[in-house]
Amino acid sequence: MSEPMDGFEPEILRIFEDADDAMQGVLGFQLYIYASAHSKFQDKVSKIIINKHIAPYRPPIHTFPLTKVWHRKFIPEELVSEMAKGFEWYFTFSSLTNLIGIFEAALKDFTDYLVKKGEIKKITGYKNLLRWTFNFVELKKDKLFRGAQDNDSKKIRANVPDVCCEVDEAWRARNCFVHNRGLFDEDYGKKPIPVPSRDPKMRPEFKEFQEHPEREIRVPMTFDKYVEYGCSHIELLHNLHDLIQGECFGLKTSGYSYKMREKRIDWRRVFNP
Repeated sequence: MSEPMDGFEPEILRIFEDADDAMQGVLGFQLYIYASAHSKFQDKVSKIIINKHIAPYRPPIHTFPLTKVWHRKFIPEELVSEMAKGFEWYFTFSSLTNLIGIFEAALKDFTDYLVKKGEIKKITGYKNLLRWTFNFVELKKDKLFRGAQDNDSKKIRANVPDVCCEVDEAWRARNCFVHNRGLFDEDYGKKPIPVPSRDPKMRPEFKEFQEHPEREIRVPMTFDKYVEYGCSHIELLHNLHDLIQGECFGLKTSGYSYKMREKRIDWRRVFNP
């Protein structure tokens, strides 16, 4: 539950803090699993996984339930071997999909509440929610944190266009993962959301796909790239929350800041709500 904070509209604060915690949880989970997968004990762990947890999963041995009725045969050693090869790419894209789901739910909850309060008209669809968010934050970025002139506030305002472009590109990359087996497609290049004063972000590998559309070219994904995406989504969430509180509900104070509140991550709240 959100702590009472003077001047903040409580429902908007609740939506923000729930999403903020959840997205930090995805990052914490990513850090934990990534570190575990790269442990010097991983070879021993893999053998334990195979012998104790995968091979005898349920009878008949070496099958896995895919429906309520059918089991499908597999080779445990092959699963572990192929997972080691594709782990970083697959896991980080899975985490990105989770991150975007949380962010989309927060945008929907924010805008539904603003509709209820008569501030805006109903918005449907993630692309339209992103378009509204980018326009709202870009148009009013000079009012972020009530125009505070400390270095952090100045940097955050300057970051707004690039953060919006990063969130847009993350959505298009995620769509390739969900809809096209992680391979580039034409929609990746055709569906960017315009951000004033910026060209849309495009992966350099997309140019190779455009030159050779007959090839299957995978969208690269690394742990560091996920962290970059995560930072952009969390920063945009903070910006949107701050402007909604100030522009729609009259917040006069400097806003919500980890630094000012000396706020550490409360992993208990994130993982054991």
